[in-house]
Amino acid sequence: ALASNGLHTNGYSLARHVLFGKAMLDPKDYFKEFKCTLGEELLRVHRSYSKNVLALSSKVAVKGVSHITGGGLVENVPRMLLPHLEARFDYSTIAVPPVFGMIQREGSIDEKEMFRAFNMGVGLVIAVSRKDASKAVQFLNSAGENSWVLGDVGAKMGLKKPREIDEISFI
Repeated sequence: ALASNGLHTNGYSLARHVLFGKAMLDPKDYFKEFKCTLGEELLRVHRSYSKNVLALSSKVAVKGVSHITGGGLVENVPRMLLPHLEARFDYSTIAVPPVFGMIQREGSIDEKEMFRAFNMGVGLVIAVSRKDASKAVQFLNSAGENSWVLGDVGAKMGLKKPREIDEISFI
């Protein structure tokens, strides 16, 4: 996974409803956990990952890429998989930015919905061979990305494990 630096392009309707409608916050309110105003945090410029992903593809075989927008991990990552495969994430590896905690708390939104509506700190997911995962993470981190192994690919419940998933990891 490659870290996001904020909401990016998803969840703005829900974020506005919760933060400005329910919590009655103002875009000019300063929050030390953001190190900026709420408005600046919500309008943080979306990161571009293309330069580093293209450079990574010259170092290891990139098997798939998923931009985490509306629908979060649970809806975006499966789009790069064959129908008989499923993504398995280790959610404990994700450093969730404070803005998402604020939205969840102020809106009384359950965690499952938060991970469906927002990127929760994951901007991009790249599928690589398991044997290349450490090399890919090291390369991306040295290029200035905050990246880590997020999970892997498995057969959907009740299906035999196909050969092609033996060595796939998500970074």
